[in-house]
Amino acid sequence: MYTRRRFHALFLAALACATFSTPLTTGQGNLRIYDIQGARHHALNDGGVPFGTQVTNIEGIVTGYLQVEYANDQGRRDRYGFFMQDPAGDGDPATSDGIFVFTSTTDARDTVNMGDLVAVDGRVTEFGQPPNLTVTQIVNPAIRILSRDNPLPAPIQIGPGEACGSETRLAPTEIYDDDGLSQYQPGQDALDFYESLEGMRVCLADAHLLGDARRFSDGTAAIWVLPGDGAAATGLNQRGGLTIQPDDFNPERVQIDSNMLRLMDGTTFPDVSVAQRFDGTITGVWYYSFGSYELVASEALPPLVGAPPPREITSLIGSGTDYTIATYNVENLDPSDDTFTGHAETIVNALQSPDIVMLQEMQDNNGAVSDGVTAADQTFTRLIDAIRAAGGVEYAYAQIDPEFNQDGGEGGGNIRTGYLYNPVRVQLASGAVGGARDAVGVTCDAGSVGLGLAVGRIAPLDSAFNASRKPLAAQFIVEGDQSLFVINNHWVSKGGDNPLFGANQPPALPSERTRLEQARIVRDFVQALYACDPDAFVIVAGDLNDFWFAPPVTTLEEAPLITASTALIAQPLERYSYIFEGNAQTLDQILYSPAVDVLLSPQYDIVHINAGYADQLSDHDPSVLQLQFGS
Repeated sequence: MYTRRRFHALFLAALACATFSTPLTTGQGNLRIYDIQGARHHALNDGGVPFGTQVTNIEGIVTGYLQVEYANDQGRRDRYGFFMQDPAGDGDPATSDGIFVFTSTTDARDTVNMGDLVAVDGRVTEFGQPPNLTVTQIVNPAIRILSRDNPLPAPIQIGPGEACGSETRLAPTEIYDDDGLSQYQPGQDALDFYESLEGMRVCLADAHLLGDARRFSDGTAAIWVLPGDGAAATGLNQRGGLTIQPDDFNPERVQIDSNMLRLMDGTTFPDVSVAQRFDGTITGVWYYSFGSYELVASEALPPLVGAPPPREITSLIGSGTDYTIATYNVENLDPSDDTFTGHAETIVNALQSPDIVMLQEMQDNNGAVSDGVTAADQTFTRLIDAIRAAGGVEYAYAQIDPEFNQDGGEGGGNIRTGYLYNPVRVQLASGAVGGARDAVGVTCDAGSVGLGLAVGRIAPLDSAFNASRKPLAAQFIVEGDQSLFVINNHWVSKGGDNPLFGANQPPALPSERTRLEQARIVRDFVQALYACDPDAFVIVAGDLNDFWFAPPVTTLEEAPLITASTALIAQPLERYSYIFEGNAQTLDQILYSPAVDVLLSPQYDIVHINAGYADQLSDHDPSVLQLQFGS
């Protein structure tokens, strides 16, 4: 379950840190909402209404409500407000005719009804601070109801499809912003386009789902869609998802929020999956929250139609002299979970019982209980037992218990990487299994390369792996005498990076610096293997938490290593193993050495069984690499 606390805390921070000059008071009726909004992102001293101005008699029709939750030292509190829109507008598509009125702890529904024509006195402020964008609002309002039961302003239609609004506007499909927000260009930059609609009624037709719903701790949910069944999208893949590319992170995606529906009738969104569609119109108010622009739905959603694509089964099988290696993030698996049978069936049926399974996010024996326990023998054993019950092979396992709460992830869970392997077909090299602080090294004896430990962690004390999983290296023997060096990774996540729909353009990626250091350490370890044997068979894989074109992955390629998704999947749009906020992307990677490429005829498959489905076992898709030792 996700939380909105961080963003809502910015609400208070923005207000608490703001300083105001002597307020300017407008003459009654001199200003309209579109004068306050202006053709810009902020209420600034640029010829419009200055930040902090006291305004009077701002008229608009109430179009909806909002309730946000924040947390501070005093606990969790609710903050309320409503949207209003000028009934006529100024006819300028660059300026918004709507605005948010912040009523503080007073539930706006106790004061106004949708359809009320109201006049508001208050102060103009901006809600939010970098790295998020801000929302123009009126605070400390005095509200007068002028009339009731007025028709709501006709919505503006976003995107193609059957007409649902007074006019249709198409969002840019590639550029978020290319001038650091220094120019206001709604026709070119997506951030400016969406800003021009802030606080206004909008609609979209035939919303094409880009993944499952994201549900928050306050009872609301968000879904990501493409208007017009994706007719204007530039990156649709074969399974109906929207894949990011190096120069296109898909700003045409639209987030839909259930906040207003929850307030009005207690409903939220149904379970949804990628490639499904809402057959009809979705109407609401355009807003910005939690680092994203969004349509806050004000009317019941139309029927959900269609089905997601069928889950896949790999065609890559380990048999005879063909061996398969899979990587699979099992998302915080511990003995208290009810997903063991599902994961086992995935490994046996969808992945066809790989000879080696590289696992990420295996938790300790009691999961997120902070009592000092780090052992995970019960977790591994339970998964192995479930695989056997599902008709699979009798796997052995190899892993190293981390130090308590030193590898990041869920507190007390002690996630780690580990291996399942079929001992009938592959064997661990002789040698000891290292401890949490033991660094595995490379041995070289007359050109024969090996590891100082049969299983060991790479540079576990290096600061690059503080609060992060340490790479786990293992030496397996196949075909009786062939060494296969496998390095299982789970690099630091993207948490803390700037949002795509954010104030910093291009977005700052502080987490990437850590992944770059982690990549350099693993690259150097692989080069140490090559220094002894340039023809070593090396596999580097796992949840790298980055894209096939990102610097951490290209740094690994310097070893040299070959990234399977780029080398063996011809269509870039089909390279994905994860969906986040409607963007399909490859966070899970498999890379292999040049000798593997030349001598073992590798084949690769991302097996789509989780990403984008409402009923997913994990938020990651597994992938499989086949090596043909008889080729």
